[in-house]
Amino acid sequence: MGTARLGTIFLTGQSDKHSCSLTPDQQKTAHELRKLGVEVQPLNFPYQERMAPYRKINILLASMANLQMFFQSRRPEFTSKYRSRFCEKISEYALTLVLAGSCGLEIINNLRLPDDVKKKLHIFSYGPVARKMPDISCTLVQGRHDGLSKYFFSKVDFSVNCGHMGYLQSPEVMRVLHDTALKLQRKVKE
Repeated sequence: MGTARLGTIFLTGQSDKHSCSLTPDQQKTAHELRKLGVEVQPLNFPYQERMAPYRKINILLASMANLQMFFQSRRPEFTSKYRSRFCEKISEYALTLVLAGSCGLEIINNLRLPDDVKKKLHIFSYGPVARKMPDISCTLVQGRHDGLSKYFFSKVDFSVNCGHMGYLQSPEVMRVLHDTALKLQRKVKE
């Protein structure tokens, strides 16, 4: 069972089907969160360790891979294959900050998590792409130049100056994430 710790896990579409390694921007974000005393899982969804290291993928191929995952995540076999892995990764934390980029919000919806797991999550969704909001505590961050996310969500918590590919490079996003992580740390300690 989880102890009184805040953990963080990345949940984005898998741009490279052969890797779960964090991108350089995700690694930098993880480093900043660790400086706050937040633990960060070292892999991205679907959290498979025996995969290739990070490599830069052509934007068109990455977009196609994410689109494919968006649709695959709606299948029942997706839920049965990945839900337990996700739950295992967050089980050691009292509360988990889920960094859900792009279709990560759709993926978490389609994991069909049990209520006791949902209560232990806060989703920080940047560039949200999903058919609906999850019934989980959530912060939505959207770039003013992100037409893809705006197609799915017209109302968000924070509007920032970036496009769909620039969230983790944005100082505005990093400030909101920093504040969110500090609030969640206080909540864990209460």
